[in-house]
Amino acid sequence: MLLLAGFALAGCAGAQGGSDLNPSGSPGPPLSSTPPPTMSPSAKPPKEPSDLQGAAWRAGTVTVGGTGPCYGFLTDDGAILALYSEAGLDLTPGAKLTVQVSPASFTADCGPGLLMRLISVRTD
Repeated sequence: MLLLAGFALAGCAGAQGGSDLNPSGSPGPPLSSTPPPTMSPSAKPPKEPSDLQGAAWRAGTVTVGGTGPCYGFLTDDGAILALYSEAGLDLTPGAKLTVQVSPASFTADCGPGLLMRLISVRTD
């Protein structure tokens, strides 16, 4: 307990008493007097899955096809994705596609790769 108090006091000893330096050592107001950044709410809530934050389009090749709900996908930049969709899509292995995916908020055993929720598919 005394050791912790010593560390706390040692941290205070580095500050120059009465100085108006902020913790970064530069002149200016202390950080506690700076208001935190704010974010304005979006104009409207998402209505479609494509409006969800984190959704992205990825181009690549289907490695595991079928009618789902799991698919394998190799992106053009080399990422291996395990895609999940209950839409009953019939994807053909070897097909070149662009898929819209978002991070999965669930767990599923869809094979190797980063589990992603499949939102939409475009043929190239």
